[in-house]
Amino acid sequence: MKANQEKKVCVITGGGSGMGLAAALQMPKDKIIIVSGRTLKKLENAVDMLTNNGQEAYAFACDTSDRENVRALAEFARTKGTITNVIHAAGMSPNMAGKAFVSAP
Repeated sequence: MKANQEKKVCVITGGGSGMGLAAALQMPKDKIIIVSGRTLKKLENAVDMLTNNGQEAYAFACDTSDRENVRALAEFARTKGTITNVIHAAGMSPNMAGKAFVSAP
């Protein structure tokens, strides 16, 4: 699927709740919002809130500590338009520390 280059896309990690969702709700209504996070149900609820707020929004389950998940998120976002904003609001919990602090190849 080719991206619609006229549409501007904002990708928000940790967009299912907290600061990420608050940021999504403040984005201009002409932007497509993609909320990502690890919990699909939270993301679906966030999309409902954004849609009810008059925004075009999509959910994409993504673990930002997994390189392949992030690549898939970027590809999905590109199918919606031109990525003009990325807001990284995903948090890390202490039990994820081992995975998160592995050196990049």
